[in-house]
Amino acid sequence: MRVVDDALWQRVKARRDMLRFAIGRDAVGNALNRAHRRRFLLSGLLICGSCGGGYTIVGPDRYGCAAHRSKGTCKNALLIGRHKIEDRVLNGLKERMMAPDLLAIFIAAFNAEMRLLATSAEREGLAAKRTLTEIERKLAAIVRAIEDGAYAPILKARLSALEQEKAQAEAQLRAGKSRPVLRLHTNLAEVYRTKIERLAEALYRDRSR
Repeated sequence: MRVVDDALWQRVKARRDMLRFAIGRDAVGNALNRAHRRRFLLSGLLICGSCGGGYTIVGPDRYGCAAHRSKGTCKNALLIGRHKIEDRVLNGLKERMMAPDLLAIFIAAFNAEMRLLATSAEREGLAAKRTLTEIERKLAAIVRAIEDGAYAPILKARLSALEQEKAQAEAQLRAGKSRPVLRLHTNLAEVYRTKIERLAEALYRDRSR
């Protein structure tokens, strides 16, 4: 009842085993979702400029309009090589995102935000110092009253409350002093360019894509 000979059957099994990959279940227990992983860097990210539909792999390493190919509802028949468009995107990351005018805008916005945070922290620190001074004044007054013989349970309760407020004010002051001062790296542009180049290299490699 055998349809093919044993040698061909074994070659088919070997080929199947070579192409097989483990499909684990996702968070909701669906094993099929894992089988539909995107294969290429830009899969699912390209859009046809004519119809707004997806630009997908329609040939050997070529992207084209899916609506044109499968439905004929779009007149855009242009194709583009996968490597060509990936190079264009990755070069854009390395070059266009390092444009001097964009970097200047980022630095100006960052420094403005840092000045705003520093001003706010300074105001909070001054307020905490004033609060602490007032609490210490009240504590001293209660201590003098007790020393003068004007002890009462209400004074003891008030003393405990003020001591807690003092601890909180001191903690707030310490927290303000321990905040790190953020500054931009003096070689920011080159550091960023290096990281983007490493990212591009990693995205080119099949094992790390």
